[in-house]
Amino acid sequence: MFEDAPDRPSQFDQVARTWDDNPARVELARVVGAAMAESLGLDGTRTVLDYGAGTGLVSLWLAPRAARVVAADTSEAMLEVLREKARAAGLDTLVPLHWNFEQPWPRELPRPEALAASMVLHHVRDVPSAVQAFHALLPEGGRVAVADLAVEDGSFHGEGMHAFHKGFEPEALASLFAAAGFGRVRTREVHRLVKPGPDGQPRTYPVFLLSARR
Repeated sequence: MFEDAPDRPSQFDQVARTWDDNPARVELARVVGAAMAESLGLDGTRTVLDYGAGTGLVSLWLAPRAARVVAADTSEAMLEVLREKARAAGLDTLVPLHWNFEQPWPRELPRPEALAASMVLHHVRDVPSAVQAFHALLPEGGRVAVADLAVEDGSFHGEGMHAFHKGFEPEALASLFAAAGFGRVRTREVHRLVKPGPDGQPRTYPVFLLSARR
């Protein structure tokens, strides 16, 4: 996953080894990954940046449908789990990368032609700057697929995980992408994640997908 300070130990480092043990999280990645692959029009020819890739649940879904997936994250422990999974699957087109949007793009890597970001932006302090960086990174015609929480009451993460935003109003996030220069900006609900709230009772958290073109 992603945090703003790439050089400090990440909160996600502590949970990397058990991250994939949550069936609801795995199912979310399956649904979101399928929706992203369709939205990005992946046909096996594009280099895709999976921003905030974590342990690669979405990256592994996108990889067979892309020429290359650069799986970027700031949690080294998450990236190590991803490396192990990529080796086990024999995926040499999946490239783990310790990187965030404030850093220059590595010269040794091809620039992405599409960008995916699943459940990441609510962990980013300065979302407008991130969106502007995405726009600058992608070529003309590059596609974006971003999945994130609709606005919630702050109970989604509870006390164990920090987030800068309690989800987003889809229209407001779409406006940020449009202001950064993206076109064909669309949003739609793609999943409803059910998990216990602070009172132990099941709560439903809608997840939406934003798609756009550079």
